[in-house]
Amino acid sequence: MGLKYGQMKLAAFFSRKKRETLREINQAIEDTAQYIQAQAMLLAPVDKGNLKNSIQIYYLRGGTAAVVQVEADYGIYVEYGTGIYAVKGNGRSAPWTFYKGGKFYATRGQRAQPYWNPALDLGHAYFKRRVAAIRI
Repeated sequence: MGLKYGQMKLAAFFSRKKRETLREINQAIEDTAQYIQAQAMLLAPVDKGNLKNSIQIYYLRGGTAAVVQVEADYGIYVEYGTGIYAVKGNGRSAPWTFYKGGKFYATRGQRAQPYWNPALDLGHAYFKRRVAAIRI
């Protein structure tokens, strides 16, 4: 029992369509990761540029997945704030004093400067648009 000519053409069409669709989805994943990285870098506050430059992309499973990551260890504190200004977590409820470089400093913390979550929200919307445009 072999495939008839029409069935072979149909099977070849679906095989080609599957490859094309997977290629388009992988491209959408790559483009979205780059979009999220670019948005986070644009939105990140800049002092010396370390936070901005620490935003990296890692592709996994042959490009079928991507991780965009902030490698600066203080990135979370910039995103959510610290001390009395902390948006999430257990920030301090009162000002405090610390000693550094031979001097005492009083602080209340740092206000949140969101850059990561807005970039993720934009990336999510971008990915949805890209995938919706893929013709299956």
